[in-house]
Amino acid sequence: KYNLIAIHSGGEARFEALDSSFGKWKMVDPQFIGTRGGGGGLWHELPGNVDGVTDKPWPTHIFQADLAKGDGRPTFVLGIYNPENETYTNVTAPTPVDLGHNVVYGQLSHSEPGGDPRTLHISWLAGTPSRDCATDGVMTSIRDLR
Repeated sequence: KYNLIAIHSGGEARFEALDSSFGKWKMVDPQFIGTRGGGGGLWHELPGNVDGVTDKPWPTHIFQADLAKGDGRPTFVLGIYNPENETYTNVTAPTPVDLGHNVVYGQLSHSEPGGDPRTLHISWLAGTPSRDCATDGVMTSIRDLR
């Protein structure tokens, strides 16, 4: 089964692919996440606990969400995704990962199963010295989210 999360009615809806062509989708949960996703709605499973911690990890997933400054900011909600009943619960308020005057466009890494277990985050500092990331953008420090 393939899922897609997309902006719907001020929040995020969950859709399921009707076949393997990814050409047909059905909305199965119109209120999957109550917060609107920003900048593409990055949705990632978080790695397990850091070395030496044996308790059940919390949270299980991170989702990019809007905050006061709008789309694309490095602001996320954390919560617990249950694949058995396809719910996202215990969701936090939107929280910034990077803070600063010119921080925009945060990005999370993706890891394949069996690969690097970390989820890394980095943002772009706009206006340093201009807003053109192709010629003179500056990146923030890489953060390991665990």
